[in-house]
Amino acid sequence: MIRCFYKLLFVIIFTAGCGGGGDGDDVADGNTTESPSPASSLLSTPQNNNACLDGENVSFVWSSSQNTDRYELHIKNLNSKIVNSYSTTETNTEVTLEVGIPYSWFVKSFSNSSTKTASSDTWKFYLVGDASSNYAPFPAEILLPSYGSEESSGSINLSWTGNDPDSGDILTYQVILDQNNPPTTVIKESTSETSITKVLSAGSYYWKVVTLDDKGSNSDSGVSYFTVN
Repeated sequence: MIRCFYKLLFVIIFTAGCGGGGDGDDVADGNTTESPSPASSLLSTPQNNNACLDGENVSFVWSSSQNTDRYELHIKNLNSKIVNSYSTTETNTEVTLEVGIPYSWFVKSFSNSSTKTASSDTWKFYLVGDASSNYAPFPAEILLPSYGSEESSGSINLSWTGNDPDSGDILTYQVILDQNNPPTTVIKESTSETSITKVLSAGSYYWKVVTLDDKGSNSDSGVSYFTVN
């Protein structure tokens, strides 16, 4: 009888030791399936680097994108730097804009089931309103140093991009940089390059690029800022 009791006790202990994790098999491992992110749209109209003659009412059109429930159209006045946004579930919308102004635009895609977003390329256009023989170039877009960046003292690369709605125009650039805001010191005159190198010591610097075409028109990038340590 005593031997049978010990055998039974051994079986109970052994069973408990081997099968104790049975309930844990029903616990979720914490992995969750992430909702698909929205894809970016392809822009259609207004076309990139184009002069629009459609008056003040501008129709913006882009492609539908996967996993997207709504879109946000962002339009930037390149002179004032003011950005306006418009939310829509459609792939087009009409906006009334001031004529005689260069603009840029892009579309952001949103999904109701994901916190991620996707942005299209950014395009530029000039809303002329009335036909003209020549249009001012687009304001240069400053690339490097980016606004508010910190750079090491020594040779600093200043770079930008420029475009013109008139495809045949020849563009040159005037680079203005100093430690005042707004800057007034011209450090490079009438260059066709879109980057220069300048040796700078520690301090705070403000700079901008003026774009000129061969017809006498010009535009201003607006002031950018960076520090040198």
